[in-house]
Amino acid sequence: MSSSGATLGKGRHYACATKVFSGAHINQPKVTQRRARKIAISGSNRLSVQADGEPLSRLPAVFELLPIFPDCSGPCRRGKWGCGGGWARGRTPDGKAASGWVPEVAMLFVGRREAGKTLARRVASLKLKDPVVFGVARGGVEVAAEVAVALACPLDVLAPRKLPHPDNPEVAIGAIAEDGTVLLDRQAVEWYGIEKSYIDRAAAEALAEIGRRTTRYREGRPPLSAEGKDAILVDDGVATGYTLIAAARGLRKGSPRQVVVAVPVAPASAVRRLEREADTAIVLSQPEPFYAVGQAYRDFTQVSDESVTAILREHRPGQD
Repeated sequence: MSSSGATLGKGRHYACATKVFSGAHINQPKVTQRRARKIAISGSNRLSVQADGEPLSRLPAVFELLPIFPDCSGPCRRGKWGCGGGWARGRTPDGKAASGWVPEVAMLFVGRREAGKTLARRVASLKLKDPVVFGVARGGVEVAAEVAVALACPLDVLAPRKLPHPDNPEVAIGAIAEDGTVLLDRQAVEWYGIEKSYIDRAAAEALAEIGRRTTRYREGRPPLSAEGKDAILVDDGVATGYTLIAAARGLRKGSPRQVVVAVPVAPASAVRRLEREADTAIVLSQPEPFYAVGQAYRDFTQVSDESVTAILREHRPGQD
């Protein structure tokens, strides 16, 4: 149901759900994120209050975290971010107790740089030969930079693009890589009855945009070759995995010795897809339930094109 009481159509419902699942809602101007030990929710309409689908109480209500619940504003005593879930306890204004299970909290990184350093330690343990790192624009480049520093190897950028639904650009029906490799979500294409002519047109437009972005990011330098090397593909996180898989398939056409995919966070469903595509897949956190990549970060500020260009310039061969 919508806020006005009108029933949502099937397409609109899918579009909204996909937007939330992909994390596209996080940076919207009307969406805010807060961390609190105590939350008071007002209202007189007796609406049900839930945490991950578990009923806690009805409005109005006040909730607070149990003292035993890990403090997710910093590293806990186990020396890592996040926790495996716990109980939230609340009490309504009339004194009635309310409680419920709060699911696993994702490993929480301060930001992409910290996530990259943690990821770098895992990648370094693979003992790769002649590695080269590729960061997925834009946020993945910031993570990948830390991996490249740790491995003392070259860094380049890949800029795969999603193929949008013809009526709702927030909904992806597939992805395309820099070399033209296309990966389609066949279920979505069939569901919406999307014609091949549209897919071809969308792919051509996306490929042109990829060319513009990579030319700007590399400042006229040619892309790094992965031939015979251990190619490490890094992003700041994965929701469905389609864009990253398209990039991995395109990268493999360059005849690398092997392809390693490394990301800080991804849902289990996406991890299974990545494991089928890569020779090695490294995923630091697989939160359950998974809502969006941003749930794993305290700071998930969007990375600008200028930042990507500056990072690549800093890692240009011959630079100190």
